[in-house]
Amino acid sequence: YHLTNPMDTREFFHGDFHHAYHHYIQVVPTRYNIGSYWRDRMKTYQLVHSHHLQAYQVWEPPAAIFAFDIPPVAVVVENVEKKWYDFATGLLGVLGGAFAMARFGNDAWARL
Repeated sequence: YHLTNPMDTREFFHGDFHHAYHHYIQVVPTRYNIGSYWRDRMKTYQLVHSHHLQAYQVWEPPAAIFAFDIPPVAVVVENVEKKWYDFATGLLGVLGGAFAMARFGNDAWARL
């Protein structure tokens, strides 16, 4: 439950004087494109919450601070199917790169 609503049912109470919580909330716009129909698309917002306890001097009044950050980018979640040859091409690319790096390391070690 706390993954979708990170601040629900949580209490931020501190019994000492001159202490207050500072909250930092990042709001991330998210779009889900799960199917091909309009009802399979949904726009939501994800919240990322962090906080810390701030100590104040005796003459400073404590204040709970809420800072919001809304990034200029959005997360898009889609259901994309890949064909078998896309997997095979990626696998051969990784294997070829590993082989090339092994040869390069072997040649560099032989020159030492």
